[in-house]
Amino acid sequence: MQDPQLTAELYSIRADIPPSAETHLLYNLKALEIQRRIGFEYFPYIQNRFFGISSSLYSQANYKQSISYGREFFDVWHLDSVHRDPRVYIFQCDLLGAAYLKLHNYDSSRWYYSKIIEELKKKKILMWQHYGTV
Repeated sequence: MQDPQLTAELYSIRADIPPSAETHLLYNLKALEIQRRIGFEYFPYIQNRFFGISSSLYSQANYKQSISYGREFFDVWHLDSVHRDPRVYIFQCDLLGAAYLKLHNYDSSRWYYSKIIEELKKKKILMWQHYGTV
């Protein structure tokens, strides 16, 4: 295939099709490699690539790499305002908080968990309003 942008999009789509966590990580990394060369601003849902990679690496107990890709998520968050889902932002903060916790880096863990609370307050979405008292 001669079109790298199309190739990157196909890798992105393939990453989200089962069967395994390994293929999810492989295709997301491959898509991201091409997208990085072309420029992230040309790709919708780019923040989801970083979240997917961060999540896969966390599930493999590769916490440092998970943190690295998770932090890059925030670098590209502003690029795709049309497709941003605040829940993915919250999930990424949770993932980073958990990864830092696994590495016994409690201050960083606490910082990301506090970002979740800030985001929920900003959106006026309080989970406990939906589920009763915590």
